[in-house]
Amino acid sequence: MILARIGVIVIVALIVIVEAAIVSVMKDSAKGNKQLFHKWLIVWAAINTTIVVVVYYIATGTLLGIK
Repeated sequence: MILARIGVIVIVALIVIVEAAIVSVMKDSAKGNKQLFHKWLIVWAAINTTIVVVVYYIATGTLLGIK
């Protein structure tokens, strides 16, 4: 039980590190252009939302609790 919790914490920590690295690369690539960075951030948020919803659907068989 505790090992499973530790595994989940490690997985979440790795995801957070990867997300931070991706956002950092996007910010560096925008080269000070705030509009471009914001556009990329919105696209990345949409992609992340889609990934979370699909994984939730696969794991539970429902779409956000609606059968």
